[in-house]
Amino acid sequence: MDFVMMIVVAPADQAQEIADSECPMDEWQGIEAAEVTPAMLAQISSALTGEALAEALDRCEPVAWGDSGACVLGLDAALGPRLLDCADEALEELAEELAASEAFETAGWQAGEVYSLLVAMQDLATLASSDELRFFAWVRER
Repeated sequence: MDFVMMIVVAPADQAQEIADSECPMDEWQGIEAAEVTPAMLAQISSALTGEALAEALDRCEPVAWGDSGACVLGLDAALGPRLLDCADEALEELAEELAASEAFETAGWQAGEVYSLLVAMQDLATLASSDELRFFAWVRER
């Protein structure tokens, strides 16, 4: 199956509204993440928070379903603050580590691509921290 994913930042109580949206980036700040999988998000979360990968995978479960078949994954609330704590050099090291992980390596991601994703997520984290928003991943079959 082929999926569309968007990572957005929104108030914690808006998961259902995000799930019901046809295009969440029309209403919330976010990034298109077409090639990103829930396993990759869990790997990022695990690497940043120190949480076991199995626990991070459990957190990447749907928290809301939309009528159009979209679902919203709730991501660890610590993800944003941890991204903000990373200096550029730390993000580069993290990108290298993640590129060698099963989730990214299987998909053929290079460290530079992972780094670009992390920088985009860090930019969202900056916005999230100023407005007390959290990360959500909107996923729908293409």
